[in-house]
Amino acid sequence: MKGLESFALKLEIGSQDYAVRHASFKKAEIPRVRRLKIEIECQRLRRCDLLKMFLSSLSFPGAVDLHVKLGGCIAKIHVEGEPYLSLSQEMGSIFQHDVQFPRVKRFCLEANALNIDAEDSMYSTEIQQGQILLDIPLGLLPNVKHFTLRSNGCLRPRLQNPIAGSALRIPALETITVQIIKWAAINVADFI
Repeated sequence: MKGLESFALKLEIGSQDYAVRHASFKKAEIPRVRRLKIEIECQRLRRCDLLKMFLSSLSFPGAVDLHVKLGGCIAKIHVEGEPYLSLSQEMGSIFQHDVQFPRVKRFCLEANALNIDAEDSMYSTEIQQGQILLDIPLGLLPNVKHFTLRSNGCLRPRLQNPIAGSALRIPALETITVQIIKWAAINVADFI
């Protein structure tokens, strides 16, 4: 794996919660990878303890292109509540500290609802208008210059402060590209 320059990791998380007591993964640093794609699909609300432990064992210090693609299903958690999908736990599993991806210059983030086009759903309109909640830790990418944000749903992004109580660090971006649906425009405009 010494010559590996592109690496794609796709994780599909089913509907079962896994109780994690004492799991550990051997540290793996892959310094030659320059292009990294991490894709996570989740079937329902879940705990991300195992995912967080696994991803914390991986290090990509040479990555300059990072593409993160997250997907899940918008759902009503309470009968009277609004349907939504939160992908913040998944983001927290990927981004844990500022030395994981120290050289990333291009960051593409996709957050998609996997059931947004489901025609057989009796709540189809509600699902299409359900919000996708996402904490974005730009402060953990100290050298990012180009940021792309994509979604097929009503995205509601917010900046995440990785260190509670400290000033929010935002890198000096040169370009921001946004590819979203019109219903998400106001939420994303507030974010930018």
